[in-house]
Amino acid sequence: MFGLLLLATGVAANVCGFVFLSHVLGVGTLLSALFALAYYCVARVLFLFLLIFLDSRLASSLSSEIRANIQLWGKRVLLLGIGFIWWTRSDLYTFMFREWVTNAVSGMLAYSFGVGKVHFTVGGVLTVLLILVVGYGLAKGFSSLLRSVLTARLPVQRGLPYAISKVTYYLLMVLVLGIAVTNAGVELNKFTVITGAIGVGIGFGLQNIVNNFASGLILLFERPIRLDDTVEVNGLIGKVKRIGARASTIATFQGAEVIVPNSNLISNQVVNWTLSSPWRRIEIPVGVAYGTDPEVVLNLLVAEAAAHANVMTDPAPMAFFMGFGDSALNFELRFWSARQDIWFQLKSDVTIGVSRALRQAGSEIPFRQRDLHLRSVDAPIAEIGPLNPKARSARNGESGAQTNEAGTDSARCALRPALPRASGRLTLTASSGQPDRPAVAVLAQ
Repeated sequence: MFGLLLLATGVAANVCGFVFLSHVLGVGTLLSALFALAYYCVARVLFLFLLIFLDSRLASSLSSEIRANIQLWGKRVLLLGIGFIWWTRSDLYTFMFREWVTNAVSGMLAYSFGVGKVHFTVGGVLTVLLILVVGYGLAKGFSSLLRSVLTARLPVQRGLPYAISKVTYYLLMVLVLGIAVTNAGVELNKFTVITGAIGVGIGFGLQNIVNNFASGLILLFERPIRLDDTVEVNGLIGKVKRIGARASTIATFQGAEVIVPNSNLISNQVVNWTLSSPWRRIEIPVGVAYGTDPEVVLNLLVAEAAAHANVMTDPAPMAFFMGFGDSALNFELRFWSARQDIWFQLKSDVTIGVSRALRQAGSEIPFRQRDLHLRSVDAPIAEIGPLNPKARSARNGESGAQTNEAGTDSARCALRPALPRASGRLTLTASSGQPDRPAVAVLAQ
């Protein structure tokens, strides 16, 4: 549409007698369309070469995420750099605007501003910003590429490629900052003043930031905590997703992401479940009723654990008789899982299998039982209850039976206000401790 408008303007200029303007508009419009088509074809061909490289064996070590980013940003850079910048530059030559645009841009970039003796130019500021942006992109891309190459090509330990890429990123960023400062006109021999200012800032309130940064470097070099490790910090259990310059990110199994300062990971106690091995031992306590053969239970527990495919055979599952409990024989089944991410589900599956196996074998898992022995009672209760000698002497007769019944009812009424109100039925059995005295049964609804 814009090209047709330029052609119509050229025809109108020719009719009005502006032959040179008409020639410039007509030829410039046609050449602009030709250049746009040519540059677009060049950009597409280069992009196809980039796709061929990404599908080759040389790029097979790169992760799918990095290949997708290279493909996306490569297409943008080619279309912007070749299809737009070169095309715009050709149009400036074609329409004879190059000298005018160059003078206007040079004047704008040379514009100076500042305070006192400190002055900056627009061109200098834009150059520094461009160095920082491009340097950041190159440092980020190179560190990610280095990490992918080290992970795929070299037999390095887990977590080492991430540490190397992070340190490389920090070094490149320091280099980029040095280049930017030098380009801004700051002399490097004046860094003593800047260093002194930074030291004063650290002394007045940047201790935590410097401490966290130094702790982050210690984590990267010493590697007590690595990426994707399962750690426990202050009661929180999760996986390490990122080790940054100031803080690290731990994703809990509930879906939350906890930001932990690096100094806490260095100075406090941290439990790393996967530092040297992803194995995890699982313990399942089991209680069976008295009268059950312990050897049968031990064999049943070991067999049930060994029947699961995810339970390790070396070390083999083991079961132990832990002792005599209040209401059950206590056992414990121990076995190992080779994967950290499935241990909880594996524990659930084995526990269900143990419960089913005990039920099929006829072994009872008892409820917890408690015996309450009543050593003394109040005098009114003793007089009206079955502990009264008169009531006990007449217990075979009708009057004795009525007395016992009345005494029991009175005891129930006397004890009812002292019992807590709760749903269900509570039974307390109190033994007198003597064979000739019956027990007192108290029922509360």
